[in-house]
Amino acid sequence: MAIDVFPKHWSIIPPVTARPIRGHPLCPRFGFIFPGKTVDLVQNVIGVVASGASLYTSASCRGFAGVGREHTLTSDFDRLGDGNLLLPNDNISFVLGYSKTDGTNRTASALGGENGTGAGFIVDMNIPGSDGIVYWNWANTTTGRLTASGLTFGDDIWCFTQGPRASEIWQNGILRATMAPGPSKSTYGANTEQLALGKAQGGANTSDLAKWKFVFIYWRQLQQRDITEITRNPFQWVDPRP
Repeated sequence: MAIDVFPKHWSIIPPVTARPIRGHPLCPRFGFIFPGKTVDLVQNVIGVVASGASLYTSASCRGFAGVGREHTLTSDFDRLGDGNLLLPNDNISFVLGYSKTDGTNRTASALGGENGTGAGFIVDMNIPGSDGIVYWNWANTTTGRLTASGLTFGDDIWCFTQGPRASEIWQNGILRATMAPGPSKSTYGANTEQLALGKAQGGANTSDLAKWKFVFIYWRQLQQRDITEITRNPFQWVDPRP
């Protein structure tokens, strides 16, 4: 009897019924997809549609066809969950399947902490900001801010990391910016806000017009090989068996 030794892979964005391979080295702590609702495949955290006319819509990601979340108004945002639940104190990687749907640069956040006061711990990613520069803010917007300029934007997979190696911005497996590690989240106290698509600390940033295909959160800094692999096949940690 022949044994099928060749691994099978998803050719689409997996459905909500898909199961994680928990022992896979690239299985995230939380793996959000948007197949008709906002759901985490790993821990079963269910996100909440918070405001606006955002849609579940056709949203391929680098050849992986499927359904994603689209914001058609700058007032749209979606809560993924409590920041205390989703974020560690240090050593984190965010992987986003993300694309803008227009050519206007805005003061807008792809993912961030929803907090109107602007005080305390800060996390957000601008892809890009109104000046066309990508911003990655962890803990604060001074020693914890990394920027990348001169980029073009399309159907991209972004990775934002923070850890002992460096603070980094990766686009489609290419390192775009790096600096010394930022400060610890624990310096700024508890992170009581919600982590949300289209929101950022301080309340000034709104959503971009964009599509989110997935959001993976790792409680570690991914290595370069990991980033290459998750960019090449972002769903390799999802069980392909029915």
